[in-house]
Amino acid sequence: MAARSLISLNQRLDSLRIHKNENFMGGICLTNAPLFLQKADLFPDSTFIIGADTFNRLFDAKYYGGTVNIPAILKHFKEKNIRFLVFHRKSTEFCINPDVPELCEIVSLDEYEDDGTSSTEIRRKCENV
Repeated sequence: MAARSLISLNQRLDSLRIHKNENFMGGICLTNAPLFLQKADLFPDSTFIIGADTFNRLFDAKYYGGTVNIPAILKHFKEKNIRFLVFHRKSTEFCINPDVPELCEIVSLDEYEDDGTSSTEIRRKCENV
């Protein structure tokens, strides 16, 4: 499984390099911290590269133990100087809180080739190989 994960990671990084340019990539850090609030503490002054599905979950109460204090989350991200580079996906609609856009750049489908496949679908296919 580790080899498949590494290949997937390399493929994702290559696609990001192509999107911007070869100089786009700075330091890449990986973590198993489950919430972006925790990731913000680990990596202040960072831009997180996420997909549309993850973006929609950022402010979903289900991922915060049933309650979510959106103003507090936004404040935490701002204090830690966190930004999000969000890649759109054909099959996903954005649920955007009016205060969120200042924290993110959304890459349109016109700028990034997408076949509509989610990372969950890709992982399922790898598990069945």
